[in-house]
Amino acid sequence: MINQKAGVFVSLKKNGNLRGCIGTFMPVQENIAQEIIKNAVSAAVDDPRFPLVTASELG
Repeated sequence: MINQKAGVFVSLKKNGNLRGCIGTFMPVQENIAQEIIKNAVSAAVDDPRFPLVTASELG
């Protein structure tokens, strides 16, 4: 499965509340693992609805 290509959405939550969400319907990375990593980072720093996730939030 790790070598498959797929679009993925990653949602970050803090205390049950949405903190960031980014996804792709179609894959843009070489495999699903890279797709998850890229979208997780993007959810933390590129979601325009929220301020950047801080180091202290990563716990």
